Amino acid sequence: MANLKEEVEALRSIAAELTAQVEELKPLEGKLAAALKTIEELNATIADQKKELGSLRGQCAEFKGKLPINQEELQDLIKDTINESFKDVKIAMPGVAGDGGDFAGDDFAEEGAGEAAAPSGDEFGFSESGKDEFGF
Repeated sequence: MANLKEEVEALRSIAAELTAQVEELKPLEGKLAAALKTIEELNATIADQKKELGSLRGQCAEFKGKLPINQEELQDLIKDTINESFKDVKIAMPGVAGDGGDFAGDDFAEEGAGEAAAPSGDEFGFSESGKDEFGF
């Protein structure tokens, strides 16, 4: 029996030690619960942000490699470039007053000289007298 009494005393001392440890850990239990709640909230926030990031990546993919431009500025640049390129070019048209001697299409004008000219008022050569079965 003495042996049983010693065992009971040993168990009581172990129980007392464990009770002391539990009392020490009780304040940490509340902190742990608060930390777990914060972790869950942060994980939910991260999941939402990942969804939003995926959406934004999809929107940005449309613009990959493209640069934002000012449409009006680009149009002005194109107009200025065209005007600068053609400012010294002279266009001579047969039958128009001016310098027609340097016209590159003089050969074409000579070929068509034998054909009948369109009547006055018919600028495109579609006169009533020359209509064929298709209306030309």
